[in-house]
This record gives sequence, C-alpha cells and structure tokens, in this order.
Amino acid sequence: MFTEDEKTIARNIDKKFEWMARDKSGSLYVYQAKPIKRTNIWVNITIDHFCISYILGCGMFESIKWADDEPTRISDIYNPQILNDVERISQGGA
Repeated sequence: MFTEDEKTIARNIDKKFEWMARDKSGSLYVYQAKPIKRTNIWVNITIDHFCISYILGCGMFESIKWADDEPTRISDIYNPQILNDVERISQGGA
C-alpha cells in the first residue's frame, strides 16, 4: 500500500500531525486533529494543518485519495502491524 520511501517520510513528519488526507484538487495535507470531509476539502477544528504536496510533489502517497471516506492516520503508514492487530481483535481473534 505504501512504499518504503513513503513510510520513511511519514515516520519523520512532526508528531503533532496525526492525520493525512488529499483534497479534491489533489493536494495532500497533514492535520493535527482528525479532519472531516466536506464538498472539496477536509476540514478540522484547528487551523493547524499543512499542505505537504508543495514539498513532496504530487507523486507521493498516491494510495491516499480524495475518494477515501476517512483520513489516514499517519502512524498507520509506517506501523501497519498496530492496524492489523486491531483488525484481528475486532474480528474476534486474539
């Protein structure tokens, strides 16, 4: 789902940013608080967000799309084992 380069970048994003989402125009943003999807953009209750497309270019994190129903938790990009454990437990596994 994510390349090793993307995992490295995600691991090094300032930890105050916990979420990542792409707006309708294709720009990629990181957010401190979980954003909510609106008509053309994702918004959150804080103004603390940052467009990283200008730094990375549009070719990174292509698996994060405007069509996504939820934003991506940045830690899930570089530490998918935590996500896999949660999914297994929620499905009744141990």
